[in-house]
Amino acid sequence: MITVRRSTPADSLNVATVHVRSWQRAFVGVFPQPLLDGLDPVTRAASYGPGNPDNFTFVAESDGTIIGFAAAGPANPERDSDPERDSDRARDSDPARDREPDNDGEVFAIYVDPDRWSGGAGRALMDAAVAELRNRGFSRVVLWTAADTPQSHRFYQRYGFHQDGRTSQFTAGAGTGYAATVPIVRFVLPLT
Repeated sequence: MITVRRSTPADSLNVATVHVRSWQRAFVGVFPQPLLDGLDPVTRAASYGPGNPDNFTFVAESDGTIIGFAAAGPANPERDSDPERDSDRARDSDPARDREPDNDGEVFAIYVDPDRWSGGAGRALMDAAVAELRNRGFSRVVLWTAADTPQSHRFYQRYGFHQDGRTSQFTAGAGTGYAATVPIVRFVLPLT
């Protein structure tokens, strides 16, 4: 049975482990393999901080083990491309073009351990994140994902998201010697 609850600071290493394992499977062929092989849960967990108090993270558990997480909150109005501030999405340098309406919520990250894909955890996490954004009064949810990840696109489309034509770029691995920039696309889910 899958349960969803709010994340606590004690969950950081388990969340980071899911994050890394998911990246290492989902992004094969999207990012350089040495970059994926070099991802480390301990390093990833150390990068998690208190962040914006308006943001929130849910974890999915099965038999007491964290098998996925979703992070969300108000859509970022700045759209700067500072990968140190937000490593799961980077935008191009035109903040006016990328400004989100004040009533947009955003799913910043949603990852499930690859051994648990297609088992309901992703849906449960998205349900929790969307419900919380709706309860906070947002009129739609946006998310950005790599353009070349058809499995994630199918998941978002089955959930009810649609691509709205917005694209940008995301760079991962800065400072590793294996940095790569990939195109990303935006999906939108109306809540009203």
